[in-house]
Amino acid sequence: MKKQIKRTISVLLSIIIVASLFAIVPIEAGAAGNSFSGATQYYVGNQVSGSITTSNKSDYYKFNMNNSGTIKLKFIAYYSWSSLYIYDSNLELAWSSAGMSDSHSINSTTGIFTETFNVPVVSGTYYLVISSQVNNYGNYYFNISVSSANESFKESVNTLYNDFPKARQINTNTQYYGQIAINDKSDFYKFTLGKSGKVDLKFNAYFEWTKLYIYNSKIDIVWSSAGMFDHHPVNTTTGVFSETFSVSLGAGTYYFVIGSLEPYRGNYNFKLSTSSSTTPSTQNTKPAAPTVSVANGVSGLDVAWGKVANATSYYVYYKTASSSWSSVLTSGTRVTLPSVKSGKYYYIQVQSIGANGVKGNYSKVKTMTYLSRVNITSLLYNGNNTLKWNAVPGANKYQIARLKSGDKAYTYFYTTSPSLTEKNAIGGIAYTYQVRAMYQTSNSGTAYGAWSATKSVPTLVAPTVTLSNKSNGIRVSWNSIRGAVRYIVYYKKSTDKNWSSAVTTNLYYPILNAQRGALYYVQVRPVGSTVSQPYSSVKSIVFK
Repeated sequence: MKKQIKRTISVLLSIIIVASLFAIVPIEAGAAGNSFSGATQYYVGNQVSGSITTSNKSDYYKFNMNNSGTIKLKFIAYYSWSSLYIYDSNLELAWSSAGMSDSHSINSTTGIFTETFNVPVVSGTYYLVISSQVNNYGNYYFNISVSSANESFKESVNTLYNDFPKARQINTNTQYYGQIAINDKSDFYKFTLGKSGKVDLKFNAYFEWTKLYIYNSKIDIVWSSAGMFDHHPVNTTTGVFSETFSVSLGAGTYYFVIGSLEPYRGNYNFKLSTSSSTTPSTQNTKPAAPTVSVANGVSGLDVAWGKVANATSYYVYYKTASSSWSSVLTSGTRVTLPSVKSGKYYYIQVQSIGANGVKGNYSKVKTMTYLSRVNITSLLYNGNNTLKWNAVPGANKYQIARLKSGDKAYTYFYTTSPSLTEKNAIGGIAYTYQVRAMYQTSNSGTAYGAWSATKSVPTLVAPTVTLSNKSNGIRVSWNSIRGAVRYIVYYKKSTDKNWSSAVTTNLYYPILNAQRGALYYVQVRPVGSTVSQPYSSVKSIVFK
């Protein structure tokens, strides 16, 4: 019994540790793909569990990056010597863990290794390959989240601005944002000066060892940071290196090139400023109207737009049909509107603001019914899967996404009530659910709320155990559990320190050669194909 208690505590500790590292419920990967062509589709933000075995030494996952940014890959393994690789859509190796944590030592207490890798990449399709080395096998979990680089000019695997013919045209006196990625090691920009004068380059980087160059139209270097601040230390508090360089240039066309040394990568921003004698001033230029998109987010209405030339900030206006306009001022290109109410219909408009407060044009008015995020309150299995969640004000429908172990795609259900019962759930596998609110009308289309967090349930229940005395020992019997492929019987005398165990596919097991007059403890658990096993209650009997 003491061994059973220790085993239960160990399992609970492992669950708590994994849950603290990934604040979502694992989504079982099932049989992950074992080639690029058969790679399992992965959706950023979800957690996946898998295993490396003697017959399956590599797992392949395919995922999409809609924008350039940094991949944050959290990896947990219950074995040593993992190799992780990221390939782009051209099947070129973009990154590997080689030299980082291939030989990872697991924690001697928990039996778990955990590591987080930050990998800056451009937008595109990628493959994550998980392999093992030197005959080490076991289970693993991973989760990918992404932080956008907010590039002023979007780059992808097949569209990189890293040579002179593809240099992006920029204006002076305008802030630009970019990223040096592991598969994009330089960025090229092109600008024109109408008159000779001094140019001040204000440069901020979130990584070390940046190399900066200015070329003329003949592709001759006229200035570089070499010998100045190539190895610039970032501020230990802000994590930013900031420096201003002054360069005297004549009238003409120039190229500004940003590069880096291995292995330093990250985000940057810069601004080329000129005096009034250098180029025609853009200080009083009226910025154009932004192009705006609106969506229901996790904590409010998410409003986003593209960066507008000559704009230094933006006003975001919003209102309901019965309220006056409220506004939010931001220097970024994305904002979550505060204090919006679920079920209300909102009007949203963005105005660009130029230097010296010059008011730019307004975007087109966007509309959206705000629906708050669903919170799943319970998910139970008793032969059926019963899912319940909070009712969302303003919703007249709900969409449920369900993934079974082994499935490669979600199945969708719809209901008008805040609950769903999926009858005759298949035993022995895990089910994972997500829910989002909807507002659907025949005239104005459909508004969708943000997806809830995932919630999973295994479909095995604990058996009911019966003990009886027989002439040759103790007979242990129990009821059939749907989805169980076998059963494990644990038993011991009250005076024994350790438990004995036996595996059977029957619904009974004889404990032979039992000691007469001795007190025995017995416990049974079913084993499913992919889910954890619930234990029966401990039964006791004196063998007579």
